[in-house]
Amino acid sequence: MMALEELPTDLPPPVDDGGADHLLNRQLPTMELAATTGGTIDVAEVGAPWAVLYVYPMTGRPDRDLPADWEMIPGARGCTPQTCSFRDHQAELSDLGAEIYGISVQSTEYQAEMVERLHVEFPVLADPAMKLGRALDLPTMEAGGMTLYKRLTMIVRGGRVEHVMYPVFPPDRNAADVVEWLRNRIAPKADARASWNERYEAAAALYGAEPNQFIAAELSGLSPRRVLDLGCGQGRNSVWLAAQGHQVTGLDISDVGIAHGNELAAAVGVGVDFRAVDVVNDWEPDEEYDVVILSYLQLPQDMRRRAHAKAITALAPGGTLVLVAHHTDNLEQGVGGPPMPEVLFSESELAEDFAELDIKRNKKVLRDVEREGELRVAHDILVRAIKRS
Repeated sequence: MMALEELPTDLPPPVDDGGADHLLNRQLPTMELAATTGGTIDVAEVGAPWAVLYVYPMTGRPDRDLPADWEMIPGARGCTPQTCSFRDHQAELSDLGAEIYGISVQSTEYQAEMVERLHVEFPVLADPAMKLGRALDLPTMEAGGMTLYKRLTMIVRGGRVEHVMYPVFPPDRNAADVVEWLRNRIAPKADARASWNERYEAAAALYGAEPNQFIAAELSGLSPRRVLDLGCGQGRNSVWLAAQGHQVTGLDISDVGIAHGNELAAAVGVGVDFRAVDVVNDWEPDEEYDVVILSYLQLPQDMRRRAHAKAITALAPGGTLVLVAHHTDNLEQGVGGPPMPEVLFSESELAEDFAELDIKRNKKVLRDVEREGELRVAHDILVRAIKRS
């Protein structure tokens, strides 16, 4: 008899039936599930800042027979090798800021035997009533008179599903595939334009069409000014400012984002001078603006300082700079935002960057974020500064 930790060489591969297509960008529901580590875990709160939830049909036990023809059901066999792969890659995933959670319909008592036998240290969650499955409409299969989950893996950040692996095959490579995906996602991209184009192509309004609440609060009611939006993304702040009567220039590295900005401006009926340009490496300020805004232009230290220095140069004497970004505290205390501490900002860093300006405000601000009908809090930083005449 083949050991449960081994995989037959002739397993039938599962096919992608579209059963997980709807999961990308879904928020995990608030739901307490019993864990093999004791007590319960709320799946909406997992992540450090990443969470890997691998959902599997059922692990076998040495003292019990598997359902009839188990190895002939595509995607059924391999739960034990998959669990072992996550066990063996736990340290690597932890280094990447990812927690691991297994999920199946088996009881905690059934799962406890498995985690002890395989020396699994991460939580395995029991969902015998398939509560999570109903909430997320997870794909299922029938075997041995049981309804079981089909195998899939969700990579989650801030309670939101950022990536789905479905079908998973072969299952013993799943953890290594997750490690590779996370490394590619977290590591700075060699081609930033391609990276942002990819993100914007996936969503025509990734951050919505309304302006950032802090930008709107700081700049409402101004008489018409010349405004520069550095790192304008898909143009939501630029278009709002133009609708307030300002003459706006929006610069961003992503030509897809710029195209979306032009579409939004046309829909609103305003004009914005949108330009696709790398504001850190290629753009040099050759005009002066009454207002310069930087909205979530999150960059590592050297690039951040270059961008901020250019923002100061572009600001006319007496002009106003407004910056809003994710605070360093957001990584551990907040929701959303980049998972890399090197691109999060602190008050001391920004005070140094803008020391030649008259800083009127440099403080942490809180922003409510709705996730699955619940309000959570993001930790941002807001700077308002004036260029001395």
